[in-house]
This record gives sequence, C-alpha cells and structure tokens, in this order.
Amino acid sequence: MFVARMRHEHVPFRRPQEVAAVLGYRGLVVRDEPADGAAFSRAGLPSSFRLFASPTVPDSAALELSLLDQARLQRVPEEVVDAARDSVTRVANTCCTTTVSPLSRLREQAGYNWVASSTDYSFWNNPDHQGLNNCYNYASNWRTDTFAQPGRESGTMYGALTVSEVTRAALRDGYRTRCRGGNLFVALVLWPGWDYHWYARTTDLADDCCFSHKIGGSPVQHVDNAGLPITDPRTCSRAPYTTWGGFFYGPGEARTTVQ
Repeated sequence: MFVARMRHEHVPFRRPQEVAAVLGYRGLVVRDEPADGAAFSRAGLPSSFRLFASPTVPDSAALELSLLDQARLQRVPEEVVDAARDSVTRVANTCCTTTVSPLSRLREQAGYNWVASSTDYSFWNNPDHQGLNNCYNYASNWRTDTFAQPGRESGTMYGALTVSEVTRAALRDGYRTRCRGGNLFVALVLWPGWDYHWYARTTDLADDCCFSHKIGGSPVQHVDNAGLPITDPRTCSRAPYTTWGGFFYGPGEARTTVQ
C-alpha cells in the first residue's frame, strides 16, 4: 500500500542526509526490508529515503500523517508524534514556501576564532566540518568536530534535559551569566525532556545585530523555522523548543573545556 501510494500520488522524497534546517521534526526516514526491495525498485524508490510533506503535493501530507499515526501505535511518545503532526499540518496548510538564499561566499577561513556575519558562515559550513559540529560548538565558537555536549569535557554532562541541568553543565564549560569582556552573547532554549538548542548573536554586513544558529549537522543560518531573520530568540519561531533557557555569555577565548 505504501509503495503504491508513493508511486501513484507522486509523493516527493529526498536522500536521508538531506535534512531541512529547522528545529524539531524534519521528516521520516523510510528504509526497505529485505522482502520489500523488489517492490521499492519497481516503483523507482531507493532503498532508503527521507519522506517530506510538500504544499504543492497535497497527498504527501496525508501519507506522512498516516505513517505518524502508525508511529503512535508503535509507542513512539505522544508528544513527539504530536510535534511531528503539527509540523506536517502546517506545511499542508501552506500555499507557498519561503526559501533561504544560498551563501554568497564559500571560502575556508584559517583558525578557530570565528566571528561570522549573517551572510558568511563558510568556516562552519565547510563540507569537511559541517556535519561534525552542532549548535553548542557554534555557540562556543569552537569547532571540535565532536558534536560537543555541555559539560562533557569538564567532567560531568547534564543529567537531564532541563534548563537548570544544561545551564550548570554550560557554566562548568566556561559559560557565564555576566559579561567579563570579549564574550559571545548566546541564548539557550529547550524542547523539554528531548533536546536543547543554542543561538549566538552575530553582526550582519550593515553592522546590525541578529542571531544565528546551527541545527545539528545542518548549515549555520540566521533565520528561524518560519524563514524569518532572528532578531530575538525569545520570540522567533522555534517549533517544539518552547522553554526559554536565558541569555548567557559564551566562553570566547576561555573555551578549552568545550568538547
């Protein structure tokens, strides 16, 4: 049934590694079972792909929602399924999409101390490093290629995905609640119980302040889930990351414990 709907309804799909740079749900990854390989091949489907709803293909949302209902039956947590359904429903109700302009400059910069403009993130988006660094690396201004985690290098990681636990771990890594000169201005938000996310203030080419962020292994960008420039992370579109964690001052030069 699934393969037939993919074929007849022209549902779009992407490679698994092509992930939309948004917080929260980013599409289902479908993989064939040994018995399904021939059916996938006849339908022109790869053995693994990322399914995503498109506002230009109405049936794509219906198929994705049906799979999410099955996920609920397989005991995927209700709040995860609900967040995913909300995301798909928003796409289904959208008559147009907002695209982010490609980076105008793609040059590699030497060294680790990187102050980005809102249009040039080539240091972080370099193909050799982009997928190995996350939002915490970016907020710490320290490209370790280790998917850094609050508190890991300083000896004790956060014990739970709460504001207090992630804050304590970040403070052990050199983050501060007050500026001591030369610190990065960053912000913390949480999807309670599931994930954290960090934003960093940067300066655009007109010398105006904005915030940018790096969602997992995705490219750095200065827009939120709605495709709008982030002027204030407290009010930007953050999907299920509903808990505000506060502003902090990143470790800047004193960043040796971030790992």
